[in-house]
Amino acid sequence: MENSIIEVRDYSYTYPDGRLALDRISFSVGEYECIGIIGPNGAGKTTLLLSLLGIFRGRGEIKIKGMSLDRKSMRKVRQIMGFVFQDPDTQLFSPTVYEDVAFGPINMELPLCEVKERVKTALSLVGLPGFSDRISHHLSIGEKKRVALASILSMDPEILLFDEPLSGLDPRGKRLFTKLLGNMKKTKIIATHDLLLVESLCDRVLVLKDGKLLWQGPPSYILHNEYILEKYGL
Repeated sequence: MENSIIEVRDYSYTYPDGRLALDRISFSVGEYECIGIIGPNGAGKTTLLLSLLGIFRGRGEIKIKGMSLDRKSMRKVRQIMGFVFQDPDTQLFSPTVYEDVAFGPINMELPLCEVKERVKTALSLVGLPGFSDRISHHLSIGEKKRVALASILSMDPEILLFDEPLSGLDPRGKRLFTKLLGNMKKTKIIATHDLLLVESLCDRVLVLKDGKLLWQGPPSYILHNEYILEKYGL
């Protein structure tokens, strides 16, 4: 793809127990494109996200902004990518919301005044101004998810990866978070079972099953094709 920000070519990953998790995956992602990754449980969706971060390292090639993903480029790549976990408690570990959101900028060794400004901006972006002094683990699941997102936005990444972002949310929470994601001008890759989220936000969808990329194209085609939905376990 011309002007692609992510390129994956013939990428495979095998778990330590010998099971093939991803089998010769190839795709590209354009700048500001929103990609949905769908498929049944065990299809390889989360494994693919973790591979894009370099946490899992398999065979084949992954390029982020033209940089091959390897040990030399890892630090720079992770400065432009942010990962939002399915369970926000995986991401929130500090006593207060401020400390959680400030953790990244502090480790980027930014001046304190800029750290404070980034925290304020990130919390405003997720609709939680004034939450700095709140205790993270006393928040609702929806608020925790937004704080987890703010902790990533405070580092101003160009690419956002989401693993089941709507998991655990009630209908109102799903609407709020979907609107929030739609308003962000970032390159986004979303692994999810929520087909309504994919239809609402995504420019293109990748369908995984048994570690293989079976189909990619516009969401409107696959999400209204009963035969394909049944065939691919969706």
